[in-house]
Amino acid sequence: MTGWLTIVACSPSPDPVGDEGAYTTPSDPLDSTEDSDLPGDTGTTDTGTPPEQTTSEALGWVHADAGPAVTCGVRADTTITCWGMESTVVTAVPYGSFFQVSVGERHACAITTAPRTLVCWGDDTSGQATPPPGTGWVEVAAGGSHTCARRATGAVGCWGDDSEGQLDLPAVDYDQIAAGSTHTCGITSVQGTIQCAGSDDFGESSDPASFGTLNTSVAAGRFVTCAITSNDYGSACAGDAADLQISDQYHLNTDIAVGDGFVAVLGGQGYDARTLHGIGNVPWDDIDTPVDDESWYTGVLPSARYGSITAGDRHLCLMAAATQELFCLGDDTYGQVTIPP
Repeated sequence: MTGWLTIVACSPSPDPVGDEGAYTTPSDPLDSTEDSDLPGDTGTTDTGTPPEQTTSEALGWVHADAGPAVTCGVRADTTITCWGMESTVVTAVPYGSFFQVSVGERHACAITTAPRTLVCWGDDTSGQATPPPGTGWVEVAAGGSHTCARRATGAVGCWGDDSEGQLDLPAVDYDQIAAGSTHTCGITSVQGTIQCAGSDDFGESSDPASFGTLNTSVAAGRFVTCAITSNDYGSACAGDAADLQISDQYHLNTDIAVGDGFVAVLGGQGYDARTLHGIGNVPWDDIDTPVDDESWYTGVLPSARYGSITAGDRHLCLMAAATQELFCLGDDTYGQVTIPP
């Protein structure tokens, strides 16, 4: 997902189910056969105990990205560590020196420090883990079975699955990109508009044109696109979660992330960006109960001034680059929240 830094890439997840927050934990959240296309879709009822709210905090990190049930981060020493659901994304992390990483559904990609080449690992069934050659890449976004990356010039290249036209982002320069499950979006350099390509079953690729100009952050989920709007620093969403948006101008939002049926925004007054707001289905505990944007996380965030946020299916991580502080919270069923030492 593509909180999907901020790049957020999100995808199908363990199905949220039935009454009183019942919760199903399949062996692999990406192998679930239930239809969970819509935010809040509860699938079939099962028994079980919902995971407890979990948080972890650690120093010495400069970047992080959350996939469905895996989190990867770049440490201060420029190495990459991944944690969460057992997969090649976690076990086959490449050696080297990196400055940015992005996690897709079953693959991940990263950009090396100088000369800023692309390195990918994990599932390569559709060629999503076979990046193009070249140097000068500054941002990478891993989606479902495709990947896109941006050069310092603003030019974007994409590779992997193109079954929905998700590789065909309009050929203009971009300031930021985001990859969903089967669509790709970016903020254009000239006007700050949102341009998208790929699946449009719920308007996730066509509706963002109504977001206006001078958008400051974009995130793509399974069938949803959200952005921080420049007029009031609130949020706007299109597609599967068009009604899940936070538009209170007093939030002064700085970054946005999309999970499985929820949207989360990092904001604050002035440069004190450490207020977490969200709406939709909470990614833990009573997952079937919508919550409003003032009560989504009732704990007290650490005092670091977080500048970016990323979301998996049911967990979040926040990054304070200035202090190299990383804070994760949410469902830790697969260890995706517990930051390794």
